[in-house]
Amino acid sequence: MFGFWCFNAGVGFRKIQLLKPRSIILTSGTLSPLNSFEAELKIEFHHKLENPHVISPDQVNINIVKRGIQNQEFKFDYQSRDNHNMIGDLAYTIAETASKVPGGILVFFPSYKLMNDTYEKWSQHGGLQSILAHKEVFKEPSNATDYQLVIDRYYSAIYENDKKGAVLMGVCRGRISEGLDFSDNAARMVIIIGIPFP
Repeated sequence: MFGFWCFNAGVGFRKIQLLKPRSIILTSGTLSPLNSFEAELKIEFHHKLENPHVISPDQVNINIVKRGIQNQEFKFDYQSRDNHNMIGDLAYTIAETASKVPGGILVFFPSYKLMNDTYEKWSQHGGLQSILAHKEVFKEPSNATDYQLVIDRYYSAIYENDKKGAVLMGVCRGRISEGLDFSDNAARMVIIIGIPFP
């Protein structure tokens, strides 16, 4: 199969412009910075309102973790995804992190396949048990019918039950990563595994 993918949002937005609408209102919490967003859409915004983020920079810490606590190199390219030692070390690293981070931890994978394969390997080789010693673990369902049930259980593990917190495994560009507000204790840490494909 040979495919062409257009990554220029301006091409798609041009179709809207050709309809000559009187007004276009774009709102989101993730459009900042607006200058680069204007350049992507190839349109000038005549009226802009951009508010500062509710979290100040000194409240955020961003790191790239190259190795796990068992010194396995974290390399989540396609060829390395079946590396049992690396997948195991990922579980133990998340477990160690979960022992120190309160509330919820979101873990995003590039695909449902990698998320499900990782969960399966953790289940078979003890990695899941090491995380469960500190927090409950939930997975984003691929079907919409179970979605709300999983989210409700995740919040219960954080705010009700024993309040020890939870780990929620999701997929980049999936339901959990788009449009949900995981405020305060619902997301004290976000972990992104590898780099998602476009």
